[in-house]
Amino acid sequence: MSEDNNNTSLKTKWFEISGKKTAELITVLSLVVTAVIGFAVWEHKSDTRVMAAEFKEAQHDVKDVLKEIAVGLRENNCLTTFKEEAREAKAEFCKRISR
Repeated sequence: MSEDNNNTSLKTKWFEISGKKTAELITVLSLVVTAVIGFAVWEHKSDTRVMAAEFKEAQHDVKDVLKEIAVGLRENNCLTTFKEEAREAKAEFCKRISR
């Protein structure tokens, strides 16, 4: 009553693979897919390192620009406290204290 049915086959329009060859084909395809996924992960990891370094550099640039903006705002704030006639004379003073 219990028959061993190891009759696995893969049949297409162009070819037919049966029995042990089907298992070998599945194994080879699994190895190829694993290798492709491994390569994709490896490339993604190296690309991520490059992007992280560029992002860090961009953050430093933004930080420097924000510092310059803050200095400019403090200088402008200082100048607006003086009357319009005295602003030119106090410009150097405001530059010095805004830093």
